[in-house]
Amino acid sequence: MAAVELYPRLGQTVHLHPSLSNDTLMAEADIITDGLLLDLKSSRGKANSAGLFALLPTARDIYQIVLYGLLSRGGPEERYGRVTDVGIYAARYGRLVAWPLEQLMLVLAGETLDPDAELQHILALAHQADYDPFT
Repeated sequence: MAAVELYPRLGQTVHLHPSLSNDTLMAEADIITDGLLLDLKSSRGKANSAGLFALLPTARDIYQIVLYGLLSRGGPEERYGRVTDVGIYAARYGRLVAWPLEQLMLVLAGETLDPDAELQHILALAHQADYDPFT
């Protein structure tokens, strides 16, 4: 399954567990390769009404990859290259879904956002003691 969905998406340079941390937030992605940031999921997911299992990304999963995509800017970008796409690879099911980062942000927000400005906004919020980026 990985030979069909995952391996063809891996570029010449593959960074495993790249650190996206900065002075404010700590984060570690699973893979960055040729502009694609991937989060690997291996959970079973939930059964549908027919009893079949599938991994449907949760809102938290989607916001996590957007946040990671934003955190990849700056220092991490110099180390791992510019992230233009984000995605999830469901290892148990051998399925990979990916979106252009800015297009996914547009769909989620309903308007065009400046990724650099959004990152600065998130970092400012993160200085608050009770901040949780996933709420």
